[in-house]
Amino acid sequence: MAMMQNLYGRFDLASSAKYRAEEVQSRLSTKYPSFMKPMIRSNVTAGFWLSLPRFFCQLHLPRHDTTVTLVDESQEEYKTKYLAERNGLSGGWRGFSLAHNLVEGDVLVFQLFRFCKLKVYIVRANYLAEVDAALVLLHLDAHQKQANPEQCTKCRIIEVRNKVESSVKDFPHNEKRMIILQKKTCYTNIVIQGICSRILTCLQKDLPTKILALWML
Repeated sequence: MAMMQNLYGRFDLASSAKYRAEEVQSRLSTKYPSFMKPMIRSNVTAGFWLSLPRFFCQLHLPRHDTTVTLVDESQEEYKTKYLAERNGLSGGWRGFSLAHNLVEGDVLVFQLFRFCKLKVYIVRANYLAEVDAALVLLHLDAHQKQANPEQCTKCRIIEVRNKVESSVKDFPHNEKRMIILQKKTCYTNIVIQGICSRILTCLQKDLPTKILALWML
């Protein structure tokens, strides 16, 4: 299982992805049924078979083989073969997996928004690694005595930005992340969308007067 080492200890990336996927699912409209599916080896390598929750299939999908369309966050559609007796997707799932570079540990959130049409939200297992360098810099910065706070803040912004841009330079455009830091004068505020709450707990105690905003491009 994928692990990561940083200043705050070791974190299970798969668990973090599950936590963030739960956050994604909690924000979806309850009008449409949804479920989470962590990716295991057979989902994303040889075989490329995706089993779906039995209760979901029984309640919301036909009792016969049919075509189920997967719609990604860019509104691209991928037709897959749904096998009713096995409660899963076969033909077409491989193409979706490869097109989105899915790996073991990623977590997908599926939402049925139309008959046999599933919206798919992908939560990457390696997401924390992309911003870990920035978080380390922020942690160190909190313990430095700043003779010139304004100048130091500007330098730190550039350093963090370079670290993050370097870590995501080979990612597809829609997977890149941007980190922007803004100095605050009266209070410490941290806004990190999709970051593990354990990291937030550590950082909120030590960060200088800055706000960290993180989002997908």
